[in-house]
Amino acid sequence: MEEKEKKSAAEHSRQKVQKRTLIYILVAIGFAVAVVLSFALAGRWSTIFGWVGLGHFSQTAKDAPFSLHVLDVGKADAMVVSCQDKTIVIDGGTTDGGDTLTTYLQQMDVSQIDLVINTHPDNDHLQGLKQVGEHFTVNQMIVPDLPQDLLPSTDEYLSTMEVYQEKDVPIKQAVSNETVWLDELKIEFLAPLQFYDTMNNNSVVVKLTYGDTSFLMMGDAEKEEEQDLINSGANLQADVIKIGHHGSKTSTTQEFLNAVQPDMAVISVGPDKNELPKSEVLQRLEASNVKTYRTDSSGTVIFMSDGADIAVATEQ
Repeated sequence: MEEKEKKSAAEHSRQKVQKRTLIYILVAIGFAVAVVLSFALAGRWSTIFGWVGLGHFSQTAKDAPFSLHVLDVGKADAMVVSCQDKTIVIDGGTTDGGDTLTTYLQQMDVSQIDLVINTHPDNDHLQGLKQVGEHFTVNQMIVPDLPQDLLPSTDEYLSTMEVYQEKDVPIKQAVSNETVWLDELKIEFLAPLQFYDTMNNNSVVVKLTYGDTSFLMMGDAEKEEEQDLINSGANLQADVIKIGHHGSKTSTTQEFLNAVQPDMAVISVGPDKNELPKSEVLQRLEASNVKTYRTDSSGTVIFMSDGADIAVATEQ
């Protein structure tokens, strides 16, 4: 009897060791999978959360009366403005950016877009708007008034515009110094103030004002267009500035920063042979005490306003 008890205790001990070993193995496998996923899916955890019902990052601002979403679409521009029940899209990135943008809008439960603004028809601002036009009802589109010799004739441009034309979306050229309202959201079209010889300097520059908070969207405007804006006497002051031309040294002069006096800046940027944003731009922002966010390091950036204060959420 005593021998049986010893064998039973030994068997019980062996089973405990086996269970403990199995647990260790499972924990190790789980850790390894987590590490692999953390590299393979860096910046995509919010999407994974959405798959398992924990909510997408875009829902962060669902209770904010105003929000500006600067999407992580590489070295390109794609932004969503949500103000109460109104939605604006400013630029659409490349074709890949358009996929990101349309998915993001769907995750925001957007079905109708009140206004699409294309700051200028460079591919990294235009191409993704094709998918937007294909997937959503768009009430109006605003484009820059370009000199004839700068009007694109590329397949990308023509096919994108064809989507909006076939859907009978009203397409209007931006008029400088024009102000429109979407309920409580003030939209000012500040530039271009003249025809320039580069596409970037013909960017539509838009200032959004909600309550006492304001946001300046610079497209790819460079120092020549910035200087004309200063000379125009327009009120350029804004709490947040979307930096022009992805942080290139051609834009964001110190004089322009002095005129805008932003508290925060955001740069739409990604890996690129030009190694943007340039250090001199970052140094100017830092010297001006501007808190700067970058989509290449922060992922999508959301600015949320209640009309008095601005809160910021970053995806990473």
